Amino acid sequence: MNKDKILALLKDKKTQDYTFQFFFFVIFAVFVVVAIRPNLITAFNLQKELQDVKLNNKVAEEVIQQIVNYQSVIESERDKLLLLDDAVPSTPDLSNVVDQITQTASSSGLIVTNLKIENISFKGVPNVDEFEEEELSIDAPVDSSTPSDSSTTVEDPAISVDVIEGAPDSTAIPVATINLKKYSVVVTGIGPGANVAEFIRQITSQRRLKTIKSLVITGNPGEENKFEITINTYYI
Repeated sequence: MNKDKILALLKDKKTQDYTFQFFFFVIFAVFVVVAIRPNLITAFNLQKELQDVKLNNKVAEEVIQQIVNYQSVIESERDKLLLLDDAVPSTPDLSNVVDQITQTASSSGLIVTNLKIENISFKGVPNVDEFEEEELSIDAPVDSSTPSDSSTTVEDPAISVDVIEGAPDSTAIPVATINLKKYSVVVTGIGPGANVAEFIRQITSQRRLKTIKSLVITGNPGEENKFEITINTYYI
């Protein structure tokens, strides 16, 4: 195709119309890529950040509300915090526990022949039991008419942790699982079965948290019943 034909083709009206449209779309596409696309990306990023901020605000509001609920419960239970310190102190407080056990045994009419401490650490070595389900009352009745050469064993009760009710919006606040240290006091002595039952009732009714791990009673005709009670005592 020679030069004259090319010039004639370019001068044709239809060819000129298509040339204008072609260059218009090319310029528009470049404008979209250079000018509009960054703005669109910025708009989408800002929208995403806005959604993230709303989500974070919602989570923060829930946490604040939970803190307010905890504070309300603490205020309503403030008078009972001292009882909690008495039940589970920060130290083993061994001498006080021994005094409580010996005095309770004496008031229950039992004769203690031996008292042994087990599994206690004074160096911070953990001896931990996790309270998953705690029941602080123990029902361990012992029949005074224990048969000859018989033995009775009472195992540790199930332990349960409930939820605390009473938040302003009636929201139940779960009690976190607490890791407690423990040691055992093995009490050996003699006395009637009914007195042993009274001893257990008094021990488990005291402020200091104690649970009965095991109870063994043996007896022969004409002799006093012998008992061995293992008592678990807890501290933080």
